[in-house]
Amino acid sequence: MVLNCHGHITDKKLTMHSLRHRMKDKLRNTGCPEAISLAILGHSANTVAANYGSGYALEVMREHLEKTWT
Repeated sequence: MVLNCHGHITDKKLTMHSLRHRMKDKLRNTGCPEAISLAILGHSANTVAANYGSGYALEVMREHLEKTWT
């Protein structure tokens, strides 16, 4: 993705990390639960309980991602 963006984004204030911030905003604005948002963005909840299980199913995360695309 970095290679695809190289030369197309001229604003020096925008970085690849800006995409994570934008996605967080979009997930928040569509009502995505915080726990699913953390899973999509690859963040941890920093709780013991968050380490139980194997995480959310891809279908669940995709459902919330699709809401951000409209």
